Amino acid sequence: ILELDGRQPADEILQASLRAIHAALS
Repeated sequence: ILELDGRQPADEILQASLRAIHAALS
């Protein structure tokens, strides 16, 4: 996960990634 301008939009990125992973596994 990259930190842009010291911000942490990591939550949205993580949830999107998790959804993609679950979709791929399903």
